[in-house]
Amino acid sequence: MPLAFQPACQPLFSTGLPHTNVHAALSLLRDVVPNVLVCPRLPQRSPREHLHLQSMHGFPGWVLGDSPTTMGAHVERSAMQPALNQLSLDYLQHHTGRAGLGAEDSAVLAEVLRHPPTPPVQLAIFQLAGPISLALQITDEQRRPLIYDDELLDALVQHLALRAAWLGARLQPTAAQVMIWLHESFLGALGTDFCPISHETALDIIEQVFLHAPTLRGLSITDLDGMAPDQQQRLWQVALESQLDLIACTSASAPVLATLGPQLAAYLQAGGAIMWRIVPTESGEVVATTDLRQLHLSFSQIVEQLAVAGVAPALVRAQAFIGASTSIAHLSPEHATQVGQHCRTLAQMLGSEPPVHAVHAV
Repeated sequence: MPLAFQPACQPLFSTGLPHTNVHAALSLLRDVVPNVLVCPRLPQRSPREHLHLQSMHGFPGWVLGDSPTTMGAHVERSAMQPALNQLSLDYLQHHTGRAGLGAEDSAVLAEVLRHPPTPPVQLAIFQLAGPISLALQITDEQRRPLIYDDELLDALVQHLALRAAWLGARLQPTAAQVMIWLHESFLGALGTDFCPISHETALDIIEQVFLHAPTLRGLSITDLDGMAPDQQQRLWQVALESQLDLIACTSASAPVLATLGPQLAAYLQAGGAIMWRIVPTESGEVVATTDLRQLHLSFSQIVEQLAVAGVAPALVRAQAFIGASTSIAHLSPEHATQVGQHCRTLAQMLGSEPPVHAVHAV
């Protein structure tokens, strides 16, 4: 079920914003991308809107702790067993009622559901933390990561699957298409002693989250710097051959993708999209001094590199979104607005190039 429209280098913005005012956040989103609604998290408004805390909300035995930040959050085993049984029953019966998010967990989502856009946008997106990264970072009260307990890993997948299904159903009236987007920041640990899971198993676990959600499927692949090139290639090969509709990555993945020219071309021809996270967001100073001409050149070099691998430049541009390098929740609202302007202007610069025509496989 690919995207019903061609991205054609338009901006995709943003999954985390620094605003505390819901209407200000939505106004910025509408200004940058009128036809796509990415329900952003507002962690400055409430710590519960941090990606991992928001994604874990409602998990059996989940304890936030007394800290106003993410510190101290964990799973309390002694409190989880009855709720764990109920989770399994809900999953088997596809009951999503307990998987919902309230206004205290996602203020923007609550506002969007109260007042859906009229007319509906082309695409609505909600991002959740991916199961691999969550299972590596979330621990029990003994600080043991959940990934080392098969029962808890299965429960985490069930929890995220029910959340994805609930979100897909609730967001359906807001858009022609809905996407659940999983953010995996720890895939670089695959195959190591820290995470003894194969690439194939990891993607299978990710696919299980989408199993009962009739939505488009998105995945962020980030932080692969420590992974050997052959391991990165294997991860990308499995990802391109999966049922993902959108994969987000940085320009650092371009050399690896260039070694997978036929697989990348097949993915794009089937309607798959790549979000290139190339607009810098490291700090306000970096945002203020961003050179859009250099970003344009950098993207052109990516296109040329993939062209050498046999992937037509028109196809790469046709199926490309342009986005920020990271979440922008750590910036000031003013710098966040500037990042949005950079994304929009760069998209306009790339869109002024010759028309692109992708052929989607039937």
